[in-house]
Amino acid sequence: MDLGLGANVTVAVIDTGVNVAHPDLAANVWINPGEIAGNGIDDDSNGYIDDINGYDFVGNDPIANDNFGHGTACSGLVAAVQNNTIGVTGIAPQGKVMALKAATDAGYFYDSADIAAYLYAANNGAKVLSMSYFGDGITPAEKAGMDYAVAQGVLPVAAAGNDATIYSYYPGAYDNVLSVAALNSDLSKAGFSDFGTWVDVASPGVGLYTITAGGGYTGGFAGTSGACPIVAGLATYLFGINPSLTAAQVRAIIEDSAVPTFQAPFGEYTNYGRIDCRKAAEMALNLTSNPGKTALARYMTPYYVRGENRSKTPVPSVRIQGRGFQSPRNLVVKQGTRVFSLMARTRDYVDIDSNGINRLAPIEVWVDGSLVKRFALPQSSKTSYPMIEANGTNGSIVNGGFFATVLKDRYSMAVAPSGTHHTMRGTFRRVPSLAGMTLHIRRQYSGTGTGSEVLSLYDWSTASFPYGSFRTLATTSVSANGYVDSYIAIGNASGLVDPEGTLYLDLNTTWTGSISELQIDQCEILSP
Repeated sequence: MDLGLGANVTVAVIDTGVNVAHPDLAANVWINPGEIAGNGIDDDSNGYIDDINGYDFVGNDPIANDNFGHGTACSGLVAAVQNNTIGVTGIAPQGKVMALKAATDAGYFYDSADIAAYLYAANNGAKVLSMSYFGDGITPAEKAGMDYAVAQGVLPVAAAGNDATIYSYYPGAYDNVLSVAALNSDLSKAGFSDFGTWVDVASPGVGLYTITAGGGYTGGFAGTSGACPIVAGLATYLFGINPSLTAAQVRAIIEDSAVPTFQAPFGEYTNYGRIDCRKAAEMALNLTSNPGKTALARYMTPYYVRGENRSKTPVPSVRIQGRGFQSPRNLVVKQGTRVFSLMARTRDYVDIDSNGINRLAPIEVWVDGSLVKRFALPQSSKTSYPMIEANGTNGSIVNGGFFATVLKDRYSMAVAPSGTHHTMRGTFRRVPSLAGMTLHIRRQYSGTGTGSEVLSLYDWSTASFPYGSFRTLATTSVSANGYVDSYIAIGNASGLVDPEGTLYLDLNTTWTGSISELQIDQCEILSP
């Protein structure tokens, strides 16, 4: 069966540049049909002179050369030429690579270049963006540039990041971007790969064979930087075999054809799973139906208090995050006999009107007549932004997720120590930047002895993570004496919330004596 090769679909590789003359790529390099090379004129009136194969937005010239090597390797994974008797082949071996240089020759990316690349790609016919870079220093301008590209029918694909964390890195963490984790050769999660509810799919990310900027080859390319162009290549391939597909349909096919990724202690560490290229191609050609993944609710935020003064809580909706919420499925969110209005709805989340929520009754999510999740509500006098997910660092291991840390029920998240330390990082989402918020944590340490616990939040005003610093909220003496509740005033929240409403928590406890396990029963940010 001929499934095609993704012919003549343009994928913009936004990276350190591309060696467009590489013998295993040159035939698949995009050529601007409206531009005449070397005449010093903007022939197609797109604002760029002599942009035959793309553009260098750092050097502000039409030669997107790759002195670093990263972008060329990514381009080979997307669209290296097939059946030319040399080297390797890309996932979309007849796709067209638009070379967009948005990084310095030292490999550093800047918003000013990234945004310009998004706009150029969208305005010049790219169907896919391959973005093998990540960071969490984000700006509203970058989000606006990404939104523009998506509105033009472009599918953005981004690396999740290589810091083994659930901290959400951008651009991959934007809702309209397909984010990619990395797999080992045995299809387990690569140890370095970021993961979590914000990561959509996973693909191979170690020992990848591809081309080099020097004209040769490597078998050692790795990272979510390598996993990303594989998925971008798959998207390019799907557009090629069925040109009638929209970007939203291609994304849905890639996600819904994926194989779920479950691995202890992470759990299901991507929202949809490991890509399956064959199954995705068959769906794209309508050889198999696409029933979509089974609906699943992963978390809810925030938890509103009935009748609370809304002037203090500028986010007017509650978000339930998961998957399988798309139309035409019959999605109902209710509390008792009351059915909530749906303020927004995508495949991955639904926002409900928060007016009239009653703490005394659970919120239920029903899809096609089946109960997906029942959210019991904590009995608090304040609106709560619960910790969404957490991971251990420096050898500590976390078991348990969101539902373990919402209610005061002693059903807890467990943090196993490493040596004399418990170290954990967690995230809170959709938090308004409000002065007077409080961090509430209810936990116990088992074992004997005493410890010193430091709780901190990342301060975005110092720099993007990990180049800035955490702001210490409290240093507390702790002991193995049962559950203890701490309410820690945050004070001025300026700089602690990123533009997407996310906070990063860091917990670090140094222990003296027999150390065992940290159990966290509740962890939340409370409104004033």
